[in-house]
Amino acid sequence: MRVALVTGVTSRLRPGFAQARELGKQGYHVIIGSSERGSAELLSAELRAEGLSATPMRLDLGDTAGYTEIAAEVHRRFGRLDALVIEDGRHVKALRAALSPLLDAVPVA
Repeated sequence: MRVALVTGVTSRLRPGFAQARELGKQGYHVIIGSSERGSAELLSAELRAEGLSATPMRLDLGDTAGYTEIAAEVHRRFGRLDALVIEDGRHVKALRAALSPLLDAVPVA
């Protein structure tokens, strides 16, 4: 199973949701990362209702100290990360650095 983490998915209108859906259609298990836990749960449920594989995960991009916790959680639950989509470019380097041990490949948009 390929695993992708998509950040900034707080509503259906955000680009991250369309990206998450497309990755799901390509066979990825999509982790919906959002600072709004309720939104992540709702949007993950919507993807699952479409027959896609998705899991919500609380991820506050403004809390760089929490990046190592996210990396540990992804490792514990999935053991790998194949794709990382970060909607907010200000946090790319720090989040990628925290997740780099898990990444097989990071698509660059």
